[in-house]
Amino acid sequence: MQKLKEKIKISPQVKMVLYEIALFALGFVLMPIKFAFGIYPFGLALVAAGRKYTPFAFCGAILSVVFLMGARVEYIVALIALLGLRIIASYIKKKESPAHLILGEEKKGGILSGLFCENIFLKVTISSLVAFGIGLYYVIKNGYLYYDIFTLVFFFVFEGILVYLMSGAFLEGAKSRERLLAFLAFAFVLAYGLSGREIQGIDLAILFSYAIVLYTSRYISGAKAGVLGLVLGVAQMPIFAPIYGIGGIVSGALWRLSPYLATMCAFCMSMGFAVYASGYDALVYLAPELLAVCLIMYPLIRFELLPKPKLIKNEGIEIKNTQTVLAEGQTKRLRGRLCEASASFDGVYGILTDVSKKIKAPDRGYFYRSALEIAEGYCYTCPKKEICWQTDAKATETNIKRLGEGAFSRGESQKTDVEQRFLHRCPHIEQIIDEVNLMASDTIKQGVKNDKLDICARDYRLMSRLLASITKEKQESVQRAESDKLARALSKKSLVFERVDVVGEREKHIVITGVDTVRTGCSLDEIKEIIENELDIGLSQPTLEVSGKVGVIEAFSQPKYKIEGYMCQKSAKDGDVNGDTISMFEGEGKRQYLLLCDGMGSGKEARLTSQMCVDFLEKILRVTNEKELALSMLNNLVRAKNTECSSSVDLLEIDMISLEASFTKSGACSSFVKRGGKAFKLSAKTAPIGIMKDLDAQRLSFGLEKNDACVIVSDGILPVKSNEGWLISLLEATSEENIKELPAKIIKEARERNVSKDDMSVLVALIK
Repeated sequence: MQKLKEKIKISPQVKMVLYEIALFALGFVLMPIKFAFGIYPFGLALVAAGRKYTPFAFCGAILSVVFLMGARVEYIVALIALLGLRIIASYIKKKESPAHLILGEEKKGGILSGLFCENIFLKVTISSLVAFGIGLYYVIKNGYLYYDIFTLVFFFVFEGILVYLMSGAFLEGAKSRERLLAFLAFAFVLAYGLSGREIQGIDLAILFSYAIVLYTSRYISGAKAGVLGLVLGVAQMPIFAPIYGIGGIVSGALWRLSPYLATMCAFCMSMGFAVYASGYDALVYLAPELLAVCLIMYPLIRFELLPKPKLIKNEGIEIKNTQTVLAEGQTKRLRGRLCEASASFDGVYGILTDVSKKIKAPDRGYFYRSALEIAEGYCYTCPKKEICWQTDAKATETNIKRLGEGAFSRGESQKTDVEQRFLHRCPHIEQIIDEVNLMASDTIKQGVKNDKLDICARDYRLMSRLLASITKEKQESVQRAESDKLARALSKKSLVFERVDVVGEREKHIVITGVDTVRTGCSLDEIKEIIENELDIGLSQPTLEVSGKVGVIEAFSQPKYKIEGYMCQKSAKDGDVNGDTISMFEGEGKRQYLLLCDGMGSGKEARLTSQMCVDFLEKILRVTNEKELALSMLNNLVRAKNTECSSSVDLLEIDMISLEASFTKSGACSSFVKRGGKAFKLSAKTAPIGIMKDLDAQRLSFGLEKNDACVIVSDGILPVKSNEGWLISLLEATSEENIKELPAKIIKEARERNVSKDDMSVLVALIK
C-alpha cells in the first residue's frame, strides 16, 4: 500500500482542482441544512470562513439555494452581500489606511493575491452582520413577532461562533487548538446534516459519527475522541452522546494493544450502554450500523490505509523528516571521518619521518668499519705495519675509529682527531683522512639520492584518490519493502508514528519520524527487538529526539557476529628479533582486518620493514576500505626505502555485517579456511611488496559462516614448494573448542618437521 501511495503522485495543479471541487461540493451540501428556528447558517459560515478558494464554496451554495431551497431570494442576496463585503474588505489594506489595523496585514502580489485574507475578527463581523440582515428581514416581514426577534438574536450570535470555529481549517499556520475546533465544527455540521437520512434502512449519521470517532481515537487521542463523540451525539439525539463517547475512549485506550481488540471492545461497550439506556430495541436500530463501522474501520486502520491527520502541529518547533535526519547524519559522519583521516595522515607522516632518518643517517658502526677498511688498504704495504697492528694494535684501532667518529659527527675527519704519536708514526695519515672524508661525503650524497620517501610523501595522485575515497558519501536509497514490513510490525505494537524508512542495503539506517510520544505504548528496547526480528540484523540502541510531543527515532545496524583472534610467533633463532609483524584491527564501515607482514630475511631489518608495512596499512584502512590504493602507496614506500629488504602482505578483510570476506595477497603463502571438519586452501602467486614497480597483488573473495576459522601463516610455516598436507590434516583434526591452542600447535608441528629455519608466525580468526 505504501508503494501504491508513493507511485500516485498528485501534482500541485491537480491538488488545487480537487480542493476547488471539494469546497464547491461542501458549499452545495451545507447550504440547505436547516438548523434551530428554521435558519440556514452552515453554507453562509463556509463562505465567510474560507480563504483562497472561497468563490467555489460561494458557487456551490448559490446553486444549492436555487435547486434545493426553492431559490429563496433572501439567502441569494445574503450570499452575494457576504462575498461582496469580503472583497471590499480585502482591498482596504493599504498601510496608510486606518482600516489596515483592523482588516489585517497587507498582502503583496497581484490583484487576486490578497483576496479573502481578512483576519478572523473581520470575518466574524461580516458574517454576523449578514445573519442579522436575514433575521431583520423576517422580523419586518412577519410583523415584529417575539419568535422572529429571538431568531434574529440567535442567528446573529450563532453565525459568528460558527465562523470563528470553521476559520481554523483555512488559516495557514493555524495552531493545534484552532485546527481541532474546526475539525469539531465540521464534524458536528455533517453529523447534524446526515441525521435522519437513511439508505435501505441504514442510518448515515450513525455510520459517519462512529467512524469519525474511531478514526479520531486512533490518530489523535482517546480523550478527544470521547469529547467528539459527545458533540456528535448532541447533533443527533442526546442518547447517542455517551454511546459515541464511550466508543472513543475505549478504542483510544486499546489501539496500542491491538486494532482488533480496540474495535471489538468499543462496539461491545457502546452497545452495552445502548441496551442499558434504551432496552433491547437498540440491537435493532443501532447494532447493524455500529458493527458495520467496526468491520470497515478495522482493516483500514490495521493496514494503515487511511490518511493521517495534520491537525496537531507544534508551534515554533521544526519536526524533522527523513531527508533532514539523513543529511545531518551524513554531515556528522563525514566530519568524524575527516578528523580520523587527519590523525591517520599525521601517523603516516611520523612513520615516514622515522624511517627516513634511519636511512639518511647510517650509524657509527658503519663509519667505524669504513675507516678501518680504508686504513687497512694502506697498512697492507706499510713498513710500520707490525708496530701498528702487533705491538700497539689497540691504540691504532682507537685512533682509526676516532677518524670515523669525526666523519660521523661532523661530516669530516681531521688530524686533531688522532693522537700526536700516531700522527707522527703513520706515513699515510693524510691520505687516510682524505679517503675517510670522501667516504663520508659519498655516503651522505648517496643516502639523499636514494632516499625516495619524500617522493612517496608527495605522491599527489594516490593521496588525492585516497582523500576522495574518504570524503565520498554514498547516497543510500530507501528500502521500501523493508520499510513497509517494519511499519506494519511497529503499528501492531502500538507505536504511533508518521513514517518509517529503512535506508541502505548493507548498513541499515532506520528512521522513524512523527512519533507521538504521548500515545506510543512501547519502549525503545521493545522497538529494538521488533526491528532486529523483522529485518534480521543486529541493531544499536535506538535514540529518541523529542520536539514538543513529537519525536524522531534513529537506529543503526550493528554486526551480529564478532571475531576472536589467536596468534603465536617464534623467531628463527632463540633470542633474536622476529621479522614478522601481526595486527588485528577494526576498519571503516564495520569491517575487521587481520594482517600478517613477513619481512624478507630475519632480524632487525626485516622487522623494520614488516612493522612499517603493518603500521602504514592499519592507519590507512581505519578510515577507508580502498585496499588496493593503500597497497599501491605502501609499494612505493618500500621501493623508496634504501635497502633490498621487501615484505610480503597477507591481508584478510571480513565484513562483519554480511560475513563476506577476502584475502589480498602480495608475496604471501597459502592461507586456510576451516569449516567444521574440513579445511580449504586459498593461495595466490604474487611478488612481495617493494619488488615490482607496479603493485602485484591478488584478491580472493569468499563467504564465511558462524564458527568458521581463518588461518594465516608466514612462509616460515610453509616455505615455497613445501608440502601443505600436514597443515590441512592438523586443521581438520582440531575441534572448535581447541582453536585457541591451534597457533602454538602449528608452530610446534612445523619446528618438529624442521620445515624451515625462518621466522614463524600464525594468526587464527574464529567467527563467533
